[in-house]
Amino acid sequence: MDVADINWDMVAALSQVFGFAGVVWGLFQNRRALQTQTALEFYRRYAEITGRMPDELRLPAHASREWSSLAEKAREQAQLTLIDYFNLSSEEFALYRKGRLARDVWSVTRAEIAGKLSRSLWREGWKQVRSEYASDPAFVRLMDQLAVARS
Repeated sequence: MDVADINWDMVAALSQVFGFAGVVWGLFQNRRALQTQTALEFYRRYAEITGRMPDELRLPAHASREWSSLAEKAREQAQLTLIDYFNLSSEEFALYRKGRLARDVWSVTRAEIAGKLSRSLWREGWKQVRSEYASDPAFVRLMDQLAVARS
């Protein structure tokens, strides 16, 4: 084949196609990296909030305790950290609903919330702070469903 026989328009078109495919692949890889970074940031924030929770909320040994059995100071601390925890959960849920958070990331958080709501102390705590989320009825419905499913 002679250089004169090469269809340079075809070579240019193929180069553009492969270039475009490379850009799409790069964007896909970048999106996955950003999703991973977002998930890690959420998990870091959850760990920070959990670290501030009273032992009654953190330790399974207290799972069956009644909310009213907590000392006033522990109830107050529990309410504040539950608000922080559920605020972060509602942010994550909102991002998921808008398609800005990967399904697998949300499914991990949803499973964690469901597991926590299997404890009566968490269910009662949710009832204590539920009114804070009146502006997000979809989140309230989800939390109520998870709390009922675990009771």
